[in-house]
Amino acid sequence: MSLRTALFSAALAVGITTAGTAPAAIITHEEVHIQYTWQEFFAAADGREFLVQIRGNPFAMPQEAFERAVLSKLQARSVGPTTTWTTQPGETPPAKAYRLVLVFGAGSQLGSTLCADLDSIKPPPTPVSGNVNVAAAYCRSYQPMTEAYARTGASQPDDRAFESMVSELMSVLFPRKPGLLLDRGGFWDD
Repeated sequence: MSLRTALFSAALAVGITTAGTAPAAIITHEEVHIQYTWQEFFAAADGREFLVQIRGNPFAMPQEAFERAVLSKLQARSVGPTTTWTTQPGETPPAKAYRLVLVFGAGSQLGSTLCADLDSIKPPPTPVSGNVNVAAAYCRSYQPMTEAYARTGASQPDDRAFESMVSELMSVLFPRKPGLLLDRGGFWDD
């Protein structure tokens, strides 16, 4: 057996024995809208506070404690820009109010509803089953830039499954891709 084969076999064995330790998050929907660009997100978030609107709570704990736990998970997951995720921004949001919206337990809400009509969504009371589902959107004013739905099994915010779901959502909601820039010279030229 070659050294490469031995190392591959050892890595595979470790992967198999640790694979069942935390239930995986399941992203059931993801959409990057045409107006999204990584550059715009970076400019809106880098060196700034970034508003996070959280609705619902899948755990039997006070809402404020749950929101602090979610913010700490977001802060631990770098998506590129140096930002401070907050539910209470210190300054008045600009006209293009960029924000992340997370609604727990409300099912499959469209990004347009999350961004434009958040107050109409009424998440159910805290479930006791340990099932966590979230509808999420990155918004520019009332327009969704990206959106996703995810679910996992977790009984508290410190569960690895919950941390994994937040981490996967962040990479889906803030992908490092340029998007479609229609103002580039020659775009419409034949």
